[in-house]
Amino acid sequence: MNFRFLLTFFTLPLTGVSGLDFEGLVTPDSIAAHRAALDLTADQESQLSQVYESAKAEAESLEAAIHSEEEELKDLLKTDSLSPEAADAQLQDLLDAEAKLKRLQLKTLVTLRSALTPEQLAKAIKLAGQNREETAALEARIEAKADRLKTAFEELDLTPPVTLAMRGTEITEMLRRFELTEADQALDALIAETGIDEAADTEPIDFSTEDPGDIDLEVLKQRYETVTEAAGKVISLPLLRQLVKGRDALELAKQNEDATQVGRILTWAEKKLAL
Repeated sequence: MNFRFLLTFFTLPLTGVSGLDFEGLVTPDSIAAHRAALDLTADQESQLSQVYESAKAEAESLEAAIHSEEEELKDLLKTDSLSPEAADAQLQDLLDAEAKLKRLQLKTLVTLRSALTPEQLAKAIKLAGQNREETAALEARIEAKADRLKTAFEELDLTPPVTLAMRGTEITEMLRRFELTEADQALDALIAETGIDEAADTEPIDFSTEDPGDIDLEVLKQRYETVTEAAGKVISLPLLRQLVKGRDALELAKQNEDATQVGRILTWAEKKLAL
C-alpha cells in the first residue's frame, strides 16, 4: 500500500522500509494469531519467542540508525551549498541502513519458518493468505480516513496545525512498524477530535460587541502573535473554520487601518482560544 498521501499530509517521509510479505513467509503476528490452529508445542513456542525477542531488540537499534540517517539527510537538504554528490552519499547511507533492517527481517522470518513442521508451515501460509485479504481491507480503510482528513484541512487553506503533525508522527510510526490496527484506531480518535462530522457554521460573525482591549500598535502585534501561536495547535475543524473567518476579517480591518476592529477581532479570538 502506498501511504505517500498520508505521510505527505503529516509532513513526514516514509523511509521505504517495509515488512517482508512474500508468499512462503509467515510473520510473528500471523503465527501468534493462529497458534491454536497450528497446534504449536511448548518447545516451538519458546523457540519462536526467543527468535522474535532477539530480532526485536536488534531491530530497535537498526530503526534508530535509520532515523538518524533520515535526520541527517533532511538537515543536509536544508543547506544552501548542497552538491548532488553529497546528497547521493547521504541517501546511500540511508539505503544501507534500511537494507540492514531488511536483512534482519528476512533472516528472522526464515528462522521462524524453520521452527515449524512442513504441515504447520503449509497451514500457516494458507492462514497468512487470508490475513493478507483482511489487511488489504484495513489498509483501504486507513487510506480513506487519512484522505478524508487531508481533504478537510486542505479546504481551509491552512498550514497543518503542529498538534496534527505530532499526532501524524505517532500514526506514521505505527504504519512504519505495520501496526495497522493501532494506526486505524488512532485515526478514528483523531477524526473524532477534529469534529469533521460537525456541520459547518455559515453564519457571519458579529465582532461589534467585543471589547477591543488595548489597541496600542505594539500590544496588538503581541496579541496577534499569541493568538496565531495558539491557533497553530488547534485541530478542531469547527473552531478552525471560525478562526479562518476571524483571520479574513482581521486582514480587512488591517487594510482599513481600523485598530479598534482589529482589537475586537483579537478579543473574540482570545475567547475562542481560551487565552
